[in-house]
Amino acid sequence: MSLKKIPKISLPQGQTIPKQVISGKNKIVFSFEHLDFSNPYYNCNGMCDKGIKNCFEKLKAYSAFTIEELFSNKGNNTIRFHDIKKDDVTDWPKYLEHNEQLEDSFYQISFGMSKGRAHGVIIENIFYVIWLDPHHFLYHNKRFGIKRPFKELESCCNPRDEIIESYERTIKDLERENKELYECLDCETKPRVGL
Repeated sequence: MSLKKIPKISLPQGQTIPKQVISGKNKIVFSFEHLDFSNPYYNCNGMCDKGIKNCFEKLKAYSAFTIEELFSNKGNNTIRFHDIKKDDVTDWPKYLEHNEQLEDSFYQISFGMSKGRAHGVIIENIFYVIWLDPHHFLYHNKRFGIKRPFKELESCCNPRDEIIESYERTIKDLERENKELYECLDCETKPRVGL
C-alpha cells in the first residue's frame, strides 16, 4: 500500500500564514472547542440565516483585533464586550461550575446592537465560545416577556421539503388529469365504425 502525497496548499498571491507569537499583541482567536448546544436558551436554533451569517462576520471582524485592543476598547462602541459576573446572571455554564479559576475569565462579545452575543472564556488570546445568545437571554429583561427556550429543529429543510411535496402532489394530479383528457380526446376523435 502506497501513501498518497499530501497536496501542497497554496495561499492567494502575496498572503502568508501569520506566525504565532505569544504576547499581548496576539490577534484574537475564536475556538468552538467548548461550544455547548445542550442549553435550549443558548444555541443556534433561535438564529435565522442572516443572524448566523452576521455572527460569523462579526467574529471575523473581531479577529483583526489584538487582545490589548479588545480590552482597551471595552466599554466603547467599537467593540461591545464585557466580563460576566456570576452574581449578575441567573444562568451559568456547566463548564464553569466547578472551575473558580475561570470564573473571572467569562466574557461576552456582541454581534451588533440587538443581534445577539457569544459568551465564553478568554485564556491568553483565545476566546473559547461556550454559548451563542441570539436574543440576549443571559441578561434577560422581563419587560420583553418571558424567556422561551428554542426547540431543536427537526430539520433545517422541513419548509423546503413541504414545498417540494406540495409540488409533487400537484404534478401527479396534473398528470392524472392530463391522462384523462387524452383518453377523452382519443374517444371523441376515434373513427366510428358502422355509421
